[in-house]
Amino acid sequence: MRTEDLYYFQEVAACRSISHAAEKLYTSQQNVSRIIHALEKEFSITLFERHRRGVKLTPAGEAFWQNAQALLKIYEQMQSLEASQPPS
Repeated sequence: MRTEDLYYFQEVAACRSISHAAEKLYTSQQNVSRIIHALEKEFSITLFERHRRGVKLTPAGEAFWQNAQALLKIYEQMQSLEASQPPS
């Protein structure tokens, strides 16, 4: 799993649509679908219920979303620390 994968997951959850998320992320629908599928496979869970008109988080997807938000917040804090350090 890459940090970028979590951002993709978050965008799909926010848009409730893989195609709309792909548009916002300036990538293909196939790429977003591949990333979501890889996350589902890696963690052996189903993140979204897929419908003709979009997607909806499953209960496992809801838990994953909360954890993804926490991880991304920590990641962004670490980036801020790194950026504020004077060069050695």
